[in-house]
Amino acid sequence: MPRGCTTVSCRTTTPSLQLGEAYNDAYAKDYGQYQDYLGRLDTLHGYYTAQEQAEISQRQQVVQQCHDGAGRHGGRGAAGLPAPPAWARWRAA
Repeated sequence: MPRGCTTVSCRTTTPSLQLGEAYNDAYAKDYGQYQDYLGRLDTLHGYYTAQEQAEISQRQQVVQQCHDGAGRHGGRGAAGLPAPPAWARWRAA
């Protein structure tokens, strides 16, 4: 058996090759965990983006309902208040 080999074939059994393989295995494991983390982060980003868009949409609907309501009440504002009387309106001189 050649010097530094632990098996008859001596394929990848030298200490430096074993250390290199251990490093590569650890790197591959860490990289896989990192990819999993990025996938979960992307999922969370998508979830919170969808939540934010839903809130924006709801706010826009409320504003639109207020604007639509102003036209349904015969000239009354969004609060449903009547227009001021003619004598109280401002007139240009």
